[in-house]
Amino acid sequence: MSDLNCVWKLTLHYRNYPEDYLLPLPTYQTLESHWVNQLKESCYVQHGTAKPVMILSKQDSSDLWNSIKHHDYELFWSNMPKIQSRNSRRLKNIPIRLYLPASDKVVDLPVTAYDSEDTTVTLGQALKNVLPDLFPSVRTNIIAKPVLHGVTIPLETPLADLYYEAIYIDGFLHVSIVLIS
Repeated sequence: MSDLNCVWKLTLHYRNYPEDYLLPLPTYQTLESHWVNQLKESCYVQHGTAKPVMILSKQDSSDLWNSIKHHDYELFWSNMPKIQSRNSRRLKNIPIRLYLPASDKVVDLPVTAYDSEDTTVTLGQALKNVLPDLFPSVRTNIIAKPVLHGVTIPLETPLADLYYEAIYIDGFLHVSIVLIS
């Protein structure tokens, strides 16, 4: 294969692991334990309790973890509804994590899917409330833009819809805030 066809050149460094920035995960059990704790946290944000995760049967818990290990989408979604309600009216909050530009700070943002007037809350409204300097408008990306799964998300997107369509395996929406240059 010629170099013209090669899109990426990767260099793998396997010394001096940056433990200050990346969680060392020596075993699958460590990774599974970390994932379960994150899932419990997102469940607590959604429902005010982690009980839906804690009452899963041993088989359901095992199936859920195996679905992640083996990238089994069908198995994952056959078990995830036991934890996560598909009815946004039943959610206390939507668990969101915001990753800020030029910072190692992560902002946990529990947001309700509906405001006090029972109107759907949009991503733009949530971001303007939490980061008004970066999101002065609820409709237009002026200073920064939200990126989820590598895609810029329109600010007018209803949070509940975004949550159900773009949830990560730990039950959170992980949104990177990217400055517009």
